[in-house]
Formats: sequence, C-alpha cells, structure tokens
Amino acid sequence: HFIFVGDVGAIFLVLLGLLMLFVPPNTWIGIRIPKTLTNPILWRNVNKISGVGFIVIGLIFALLFSKDALKPDKERSESFDKHNILFLSLTTLWALISIGIVYLF
Repeated sequence: HFIFVGDVGAIFLVLLGLLMLFVPPNTWIGIRIPKTLTNPILWRNVNKISGVGFIVIGLIFALLFSKDALKPDKERSESFDKHNILFLSLTTLWALISIGIVYLF
C-alpha cells in the first residue's frame, strides 16, 4: 500500500508545481532564498521554470506509480522500488537545479 503514498506524493508535486506558476512572490511557496525574496521578477522567472519541472516530474511518476499498482506483487515491489528511488532523486536534483537557476539570471 506504500505505492499509493508514492502516487499521492507525485500528485502533490504536480500541485506544488502549479502553485509555483500562479502564486505571487511569498515566503511560503517556491524557491525562497534571499536573492529571490528581494527580487519579485527573479522570483517569478525562477519559479515558473521550477514549477514546470515539478509538474512534469510529478505527472510522469504519478503515471508510473499507478501502473506499478496494477502489477503482480513481486514485480510491483521491484518496479516501485526502482521508480521510488528515481522519483526522489529527480525531485531532489530538480530542486537543486532550481536553486542554481537563480544564479544564472
């Protein structure tokens, strides 16, 4: 049943990405480092790029986790373990890249 937690996490990531696209600069949602908190235009640009990345990652893994749930037990466990590690790795990597984008602008 942990596979559904992964699916909910992926859907949450999609919702977070959508919020990053449409929520104005704030101290709660988005890439919040001193440089973006003091520059609303930079905040908007960085969070648009980051939000799209999180949406894409979330949609891909929501689909993969849903497909994993339909597989037989042994195959499901192996596939979910692989997808879960990849999901967490890509999400962390994209968050770090998003912070790095701040310094490119």
